[in-house]
Amino acid sequence: MSLVTRDRLSPGAIAGIVISSIIIVAFAGVLLWALFAEAPVPLDANLCPKETGPAGTTLLLLDTTDPLGPKHRAELARLVRELKGQDGESGIAVREGHALVVYELGVSVNNLQPKFKVCNPGGDPTKWTWKDDLTQGKAFALSHWTKFEKRLSELFPEQKRESGALPRSPILETLAAVVPHYAVRTRRTVQTTAPPIHLIIFSDLLQHTERLSHYGKFPDAREFVEQKGELVTDLSGVDVSLLRLRRDDYARWQTVDHYYWWTSLVEEMKGTVHMQDDL
Repeated sequence: MSLVTRDRLSPGAIAGIVISSIIIVAFAGVLLWALFAEAPVPLDANLCPKETGPAGTTLLLLDTTDPLGPKHRAELARLVRELKGQDGESGIAVREGHALVVYELGVSVNNLQPKFKVCNPGGDPTKWTWKDDLTQGKAFALSHWTKFEKRLSELFPEQKRESGALPRSPILETLAAVVPHYAVRTRRTVQTTAPPIHLIIFSDLLQHTERLSHYGKFPDAREFVEQKGELVTDLSGVDVSLLRLRRDDYARWQTVDHYYWWTSLVEEMKGTVHMQDDL
């Protein structure tokens, strides 16, 4: 009688098969999770999430009551790069899914409307990951990012006046008209944490109206908040970046005390100074 022999797998070979199987199953699970857990978010005309709206808002108040010279136009270009996240971790970049809403400071707050609104839709080619390759078409995402960059390029205002300042600079009136619209709306939501608001003021910060003018003597921040109720804005939960545009013609009024008056004012109005700089 002939004997039939069978080749038996060694314990090491069996262990190798088991490990390979585990790796294959795990990879398949990750692939399925990436494909189905994070489908592309539908966007509206402003590149904002259509169903949920922006996850947060950056409000940019752009002061054009004085013409921007070459130095300050260069600073504005740098600000745009920071908003896009191209100048490193500045803390100013508009995050994915968040909105940038831009207002121009004029002589009046009547019928004040945003210059434009746009959300960061994601798709920055410098931050692309393997999961993005699986969950969305690269060309489609890049088209959204290109639109986002194009809209940000529109931040450069046309120089309509070669020289001369406008007669009024209602910075505080503009804040009182704009900020509550966004802050009140977020505080009325049922979310446990309101969407964050970041207010950026790009201005010489020289308030000049009948109610308060920095071209002369003015009260300190605490006294102002106590006396000028109609010009006081509740900045609770709002991060504020103050970018003061220094002008040689206004050096008499753009003093160190004036610089820190705004610091104190933000704090007296219950806001948080996120960044402050002289440009």
